[in-house]
Amino acid sequence: MNIPLILCPSWSVEGPHYTIALLKSLLKREGFNACCFDFNSDFFNHMKSDFGQSSWKGDEEGDCWHHQEFVLEIIKNNRSVFNKYVEDILKLNSPVACFSVYAYNLFFSYELAKQIKKKKPETLIIFGGPECNKDFSGLEILNIPHVDAICLGEGEIAFPNFLKIIKDTGLPGFCPGFAYKDEHSKIIDCGEPPLLENLDFLPNADFTDFDFSKYKDPSQKSTRPVDLSILSSKGCIYRCNFCLEVIRMKKYRYRSAEGVFSEIIYQKKKHPEVEYFKFNDSILNGNIHMLDNLCELLIKNNVQVKFWGQASIRKEMNLDFLRKLNAAGFSDLSYGVESGSDKVLKLMNKKFDSVLAEKVIGDTHKAGINATIHIIVGYPGETKKEFKETLDFIKRNFNHIELVILNPFYLMPGTKICNEAKSFNIIPRTGDVQRWTSSNGLNDLQERLRRMNIITTLCREKTFVDTDYEVEYYLERGVRLLDKGDLEKALMNLLLAKKKNKDNKIDMVINSKIVKLKKL
Repeated sequence: MNIPLILCPSWSVEGPHYTIALLKSLLKREGFNACCFDFNSDFFNHMKSDFGQSSWKGDEEGDCWHHQEFVLEIIKNNRSVFNKYVEDILKLNSPVACFSVYAYNLFFSYELAKQIKKKKPETLIIFGGPECNKDFSGLEILNIPHVDAICLGEGEIAFPNFLKIIKDTGLPGFCPGFAYKDEHSKIIDCGEPPLLENLDFLPNADFTDFDFSKYKDPSQKSTRPVDLSILSSKGCIYRCNFCLEVIRMKKYRYRSAEGVFSEIIYQKKKHPEVEYFKFNDSILNGNIHMLDNLCELLIKNNVQVKFWGQASIRKEMNLDFLRKLNAAGFSDLSYGVESGSDKVLKLMNKKFDSVLAEKVIGDTHKAGINATIHIIVGYPGETKKEFKETLDFIKRNFNHIELVILNPFYLMPGTKICNEAKSFNIIPRTGDVQRWTSSNGLNDLQERLRRMNIITTLCREKTFVDTDYEVEYYLERGVRLLDKGDLEKALMNLLLAKKKNKDNKIDMVINSKIVKLKKL
């Protein structure tokens, strides 16, 4: 039984997709023949004109892919390539087609699944990935006519079990961790998936289906070689009020240092051209003892590779330990700082303050490791005072920071802050994670985008950030005025968004709003 594992645009093109490579290995161990199809990197390399490659900003930054009209237009303009993807899947003559879906590749996945069903109606379409979690799109995905089943959470145990049922019966059947449509199109929710407790159970990911020559930095600013992903843990040791990680992953689990080291050696021998490994963990330093042991193994065996990953601000990340990380090959660490205000950090339920964050960032720089910081703009409770504290924090640490990654605060369903919105003085907007407002009306999406643009302008001076939120600011303002019926001001703001949009990546979105307005 052949199993196609499919990744559609848009996603990172800096390296092969870890999850489908891992699933390939898991399925092979269970007696299945799986094949990975990275249509994301292929489509990226195909793009020569139209909207171009600029819409792939990196991991989930190409917001235009979240707009259905953009996706439909880009497929229309590249129909021959899209049709080839359909044919490539059908050539496997598989009873299933399995998609890994995220917010920014969901519409493309829908369209590809639709065409596969059109050509071969008996194909069972299976979706998995973060977007299938009940706290994201979840069971709503099964309302799409051409989707037959979804994996509700972790798939390492549930996915092979579900495929075995299909192999034995030819139909989906009851399997914890999945939801599916029965023969009467009734949705059957099989409940929570079994949790993988021992991560050393995981095999080495199989990247043999990926063409490494197709991966690059879409910004064209870096000459860093292809990243190969590796996993050392699942979940997080913390419980930030805004984060879904604890909901999706349930609890923190980690591999042994020996298991991680063994895979690094295996992948390096199999792919000697790879010089960088990316840790696919939510938190690389969740278990300091394990990380320390891994460093000992890497240093003792003189493993000549570089590593990077996401880390938390912790007191254990002192200068001596950071120097050890550098000696082991860790060249880049990405910290979830989120704010330079102690008040906001406390509201987030962060377990550190701005003083410790500043010390860790400074020591990271002293140790010779590049430090990236993530900042959330407009968190509930962030007033002008707290925003200025964050600005001052960034200014003080300019010389110690390699990159600033910005995000406006998203009110994600299922998080503590969303479930208790009233106590956080938030007014949610149903079905829209961006357009929540504070109870006093002073913190809305327009204000958050304004603050984003202030930090972007500040950071651009040192080439920390290349994303311009001015376009999104005027687009949001135009949409709001359009909803209120102020047509003249709405048109003015939409035209400003169009004028300031440098790479035309969201012109399709802006144009659709202008057309709607002119019809009125």
